[in-house]
Amino acid sequence: QAAPAEASSLLRKEARLMLDYQTVRVQGDSPIDLVGFHVYVPVTEGISVGAGLMGPLIAGQYGGFMGASVGIQGRFRLGGPVVALAALAAGGGAGGRSPEHAKKLSGTGSFVRGQLALGYDAGDFMVGAGMSSIKFRRSLIDSSQLNLFLDIPFSYLSGSYAQRGQPLSGADDQRAAQEMGETMLSVSLDNYRQLRAQGSYTGTVRTGEFQFSHFLTPDLFWFANFASAYAGLPTYNQLLGGVGWRWRLAPSWRLYAQLGLGSGGYAPEQIDTGPGLLVYPKLSAEFALSKNLGLAFSAGYLSAPKGSSRNPTYGLTLTRHLRSGQGGDAAPAP
Repeated sequence: QAAPAEASSLLRKEARLMLDYQTVRVQGDSPIDLVGFHVYVPVTEGISVGAGLMGPLIAGQYGGFMGASVGIQGRFRLGGPVVALAALAAGGGAGGRSPEHAKKLSGTGSFVRGQLALGYDAGDFMVGAGMSSIKFRRSLIDSSQLNLFLDIPFSYLSGSYAQRGQPLSGADDQRAAQEMGETMLSVSLDNYRQLRAQGSYTGTVRTGEFQFSHFLTPDLFWFANFASAYAGLPTYNQLLGGVGWRWRLAPSWRLYAQLGLGSGGYAPEQIDTGPGLLVYPKLSAEFALSKNLGLAFSAGYLSAPKGSSRNPTYGLTLTRHLRSGQGGDAAPAP
């Protein structure tokens, strides 16, 4: 008699990704638009907690302004696909046209933000609109405005805390391969060499970067990337998201192309990213150090379409591939 099949011990957890957008009035100055990237995890029926980042794109001259927050959100279904949302968050942020202007624009750097909105739940996503209020303490930002959002549910597999550091069982490994696919965690040292710089800083910006990438197909992936400068222009920062593709050139070599869009900079008087919008295409050639670890050399071109900043880039990346032993792009160790 055949032995019964081993059951998986992994649990499926739910979460939501919210992208939102608003244009915020600034007292006595140009408005600033803010795009937000938030992740919420439910803690009980209708109540979630989360964290997020926000930065400007195309309004004003505040490139490099960025805020981070934690908060709580409530969801209440009013009937059919209509959902009411209420959220409250607190955090910190800073930025401005110059270091001196940043003191007026950002005040103490701490802020609170509230949101009331209605959404239409289409199942795979939810879209909606409402009002948001944001106030920075002792600053020029104290405004209520229209808020638009896109909300996308997603799920992931998780094991018990008691099993941390242990290899997956055969059943868990097979389930992860079938349901989760491949993820990459990357740490990079990148260098932005400015061309014809119009800001007061004209040297190379050197950043440390962290990137999360997840494959939608065997070779198509989406990514989120956060970078902050450690030399050249410390406190320069940027947040990018986008898509990429992988080519398998040889057993130990992979080529990646990705295109990122997002917000970043410092003060436009020092590095001119204008309102903050960035476009960053990049190519990387990765050599497999082992089955799950790769070292890559990259080259790209970072530009601010609404500013004058233009930067050829080059860097070095160490990547950890997270995937089941039953599947994925399992390159052999060289």
